Amino acid sequence: EETFPTDLYTHEELQRELVRLADAVAARLRAHGTGARTVSVKVRFAGFETVTRSVTLPSPVATAHALLAAATPLLATLDPTPGVRLLGIAGSQFGPPAEQMSLTDLFDTAGEGEPGPPPAATAAEWQAAEETMDAIRSRFGSTAIGPASAVSDRGLRVVRKGAQQWGPDQEGG
Repeated sequence: EETFPTDLYTHEELQRELVRLADAVAARLRAHGTGARTVSVKVRFAGFETVTRSVTLPSPVATAHALLAAATPLLATLDPTPGVRLLGIAGSQFGPPAEQMSLTDLFDTAGEGEPGPPPAATAAEWQAAEETMDAIRSRFGSTAIGPASAVSDRGLRVVRKGAQQWGPDQEGG
């Protein structure tokens, strides 16, 4: 989770921060060789009202893509116009991550050579891509690669280890 120096007022701002936070949580999950079956979103408004929402998935996930797929609808139910002071995403009910098929995998009708959108990336492809990002970060540092939405005029904004209050890096976790 992160407390912001200035309140955020739009879903677009919150989504950009959620992507960055989900990327960090997913990297920690993979570093610990685990996935999360329950995904929670925490929001603290400017008036210090705190709201949490969670969803339990059929099987544990360990990619930012899967965490975002679960967390984005939870965040969409909240009205950010009073101002959001803090945003967090957390995983719980840990277990080995399982490959999941997406609905687009099941209903993709565009075959090879046929017109239509390119096939969606599978869970295994997302896992491989994010593990590659982990390897790049391990070799070149945490700011070497990250989500495009986390890039600002000051460069790539990353969540620093130790800055999170939730997750497996927490003391005793």
